[in-house]
Amino acid sequence: MPAAVPKDFFKEHCSFAEIKDEVIGNFLADWCGILPPLPETDDEQAILYIDLNSGAGLVPSGLATLPDNLLENLCQALSNNKGANALLRAFFADANKTVHESIGEKLASLPCYDNLVHPPVALAEQVSQTMLAELQALGYPSLLLGDPFSSVLAQQVLQQSLDAGNADLLLLFSPESMLKALSAKKVSPALASLFGERLVQIASFCKKEKNTRRRQQYIAEQLESILLERKLLTLTFKINKPDADETAYYLLFSSQNKKAFKRFRELMLSYSDYHEDGVPMFTANHALQPQLSLFPQRRRYSVSLLAEDLATSAGKYKFKSIEKISEDHSSGTPYIADNYLAAFEVLRVQGKVEILNPKTLQAIRKPTLASIIKYK
Repeated sequence: MPAAVPKDFFKEHCSFAEIKDEVIGNFLADWCGILPPLPETDDEQAILYIDLNSGAGLVPSGLATLPDNLLENLCQALSNNKGANALLRAFFADANKTVHESIGEKLASLPCYDNLVHPPVALAEQVSQTMLAELQALGYPSLLLGDPFSSVLAQQVLQQSLDAGNADLLLLFSPESMLKALSAKKVSPALASLFGERLVQIASFCKKEKNTRRRQQYIAEQLESILLERKLLTLTFKINKPDADETAYYLLFSSQNKKAFKRFRELMLSYSDYHEDGVPMFTANHALQPQLSLFPQRRRYSVSLLAEDLATSAGKYKFKSIEKISEDHSSGTPYIADNYLAAFEVLRVQGKVEILNPKTLQAIRKPTLASIIKYK
């Protein structure tokens, strides 16, 4: 299967702010599109938009990025959802103290400010932080953006979002900020609650492992595992530096909403590098490793490994469609629908399954997503 050609956005060095504008800006319309129809007036409804790093990073011109682009995009995306403007509650913060304290003034100067029923709120004061916590506790649909390791406030808001159980998390963070926050002598209470006993495992691993890159990757995998254990659909996209075998950022999305998760995966596929068999890496700028061993390391994910796994899963997937199987099986893996089509074709050729027409239940040779799988 030919590998897809990724977008070239990450082929150049990108700042935190530029990645936010590119990825989150493109995702906002999709996120707003999956929100349910909302009443024009309802005191018991709200949509929460939380940006914890609204001033982070510098654009090439040297001007600090502001929250206006994403807020404007959000307002435009919500304009097609009747009543959404009346329900939008937007909150902004930043890890930089100077930026954090000036956000309120900058927000008030935005072109869309006067068009919002509820003016955007800067989380610079305790009263606004309490307001956000109370709204989060009510379980309203929310989108949380930012680096959860950048400040204690960010960590508190992340924990509140997870406790509320109805938040979509779009976390962008560098390996350095992650490692620094979890290697501190005193880890914040919110991070300690989130990672729990894994903090001891992380400390033990980092003490033994001297390679910084492997330490960072291990911690990122631990965070993803924590979210998966909470039954959240989770995907981590790794952004490597374009000129070095080194990770610049991790972009993690986590949600209980299948539609939102599917949209984000589809978006990031357009930026991802692929293996030769068509399995996406969910990595930008993957560096090819030189082959120095007669016994190459076996890949963790491949079409052949997927076929082996599916061959032993008759109890779970018999007489289900390939599309349904892919939805149920792919969580926590990089596999996409095309990989399942290829894997079941392998199993058909091996005589382990029959592929059935979904309407007639007659055996067919070419699988589609609607095809039914009959195990032999």
